Amino acid sequence: MNPLLYQIASDLCDRAYDENIDLGTTEYLSTIVSYQNMALQVLAIPGTNELKDWLKNLNPLSSNGIKSSAVESAELLHRKMNRIKKIPLLVTGHSKGGAAAIAYKKLFDADYCIAFCPARSLRYSTDRKMENTTIFIDRDDPVPFLGFIGFGHPICERHYLPKDFIGFSVQEHLMKNVKKFIQEKCCV
Repeated sequence: MNPLLYQIASDLCDRAYDENIDLGTTEYLSTIVSYQNMALQVLAIPGTNELKDWLKNLNPLSSNGIKSSAVESAELLHRKMNRIKKIPLLVTGHSKGGAAAIAYKKLFDADYCIAFCPARSLRYSTDRKMENTTIFIDRDDPVPFLGFIGFGHPICERHYLPKDFIGFSVQEHLMKNVKKFIQEKCCV
């Protein structure tokens, strides 16, 4: 995948924490940007930010091999977002939002998916292969590694941030770490 897409996705995913449409336990930012001299629609989904999110994150149920809370978010976003069919769609998310982005790509017609430190959301028993999908995992961040047994990440392009902390740190879960990595390593 083109590294410029990583830059666009990380910037908008970070921005989505402050500028978003709130749908309850799912928030999103939808915008159109210029990418390679053409329009690109971006759906950016921030992660957990309220108590109800944590409760949904603990639900171990799945629907068609996808974690139920991710499916619920993806379906809600699909209904609420003004999808412009003539423009390619990049869906991106961080943490719980990364799981929702992955579910959206599996269930609907997104052209690209970029997930940052996504929660594990796909049953190992389901087809986890995903084209035009990239995930970034910070080796010091507990979120991509913890979760219910039986759930994993998609089989897709992966980028790992270097291990620079002993053990895990919640501080390593912030989007700023991923953005810094992308700016320094992926888009130079």
